[in-house]
Amino acid sequence: MVNPAFASTFDVDRDWVGTPLERVTVAGRIVSDTGDAADANDISPHDTTTVRRILDAIRGTTNSTVRFAQHHSGDRRHFHVRAVDTGGDDTDGYLHFITVSELERRALELVARVDRLERTLDVVTHDIMNPIEVARIRLEAAQETSEAVHFQKVAGALDRIEQLVSDVHSVSAGGIDPTDTVALGDAAESAWETVDTAEATLVISPDAPTIRADTDRLRQILENLFRNAVEHAGPDVTVTVDPIPDGFAVVDDGPGIPSEVGDSVFRFGVTTTPESRGLGLAIVDRIAREHGWRVSVVSPDSTSTDSNTGARFEFTGVSILT
Repeated sequence: MVNPAFASTFDVDRDWVGTPLERVTVAGRIVSDTGDAADANDISPHDTTTVRRILDAIRGTTNSTVRFAQHHSGDRRHFHVRAVDTGGDDTDGYLHFITVSELERRALELVARVDRLERTLDVVTHDIMNPIEVARIRLEAAQETSEAVHFQKVAGALDRIEQLVSDVHSVSAGGIDPTDTVALGDAAESAWETVDTAEATLVISPDAPTIRADTDRLRQILENLFRNAVEHAGPDVTVTVDPIPDGFAVVDDGPGIPSEVGDSVFRFGVTTTPESRGLGLAIVDRIAREHGWRVSVVSPDSTSTDSNTGARFEFTGVSILT
């Protein structure tokens, strides 16, 4: 059984008697077994955890406590969870969820932000060395031969460095002003012009809505999705921007995201290709959450038997004006 406070906090049915713990899920996930450097900003509204997993995690600690977090109405809530035995063995007892105080929550998020920035710095420090080396080698070759191709490669390396710097800024920056009136179609066209889209094609639905959003940050969402489509689906990919109930969708006709990856692709460092560092979609998720939106990815096999239906990113909770 569960008490009324737990039922209302996690929006669950109190009548759980007889249900295996493996089937009982609550919104949120274990963010740390020890309480150190939990990345609160990785918490997604799509995360769920079984009670069995929470219990097993607690039993694996020395202090019988883990920290649990959930994304709720645009905010992150944290709980300390401890197991209390009431019998002679580990089959009798209960889980006690204790709400983390506001002050402690802010401290946890500060630690999480510093941790995220340190991990981002590690990634970029490593990745930026490759285009620097390419630029150095090509510049030496250009000085010797004066061939235009070497200057083009230097320019490409500088573009890559600029993109890495932009990604770092996106991860570290916070705060938006989601009060602009933005025509989604115009924002998509503007974003498309700033991305190296090769031979790709953009299709914007004539019914694309006008929405309430931060103009610059919405463009950043679209730029990352367009770049992601070209990198993962190929230079001739077709990308479509469509309206959906309560929001909009960005869809490509590439191979899509494997169902086993699902919404975890929005977490920092998660990627389906070795060339990517898993920053782009994490930025998309962060900006969407700052708007109060929900972004989810629909895998090809969940909507169609056609394996080429591509990746579909849906944004809901959007304020649609027209």
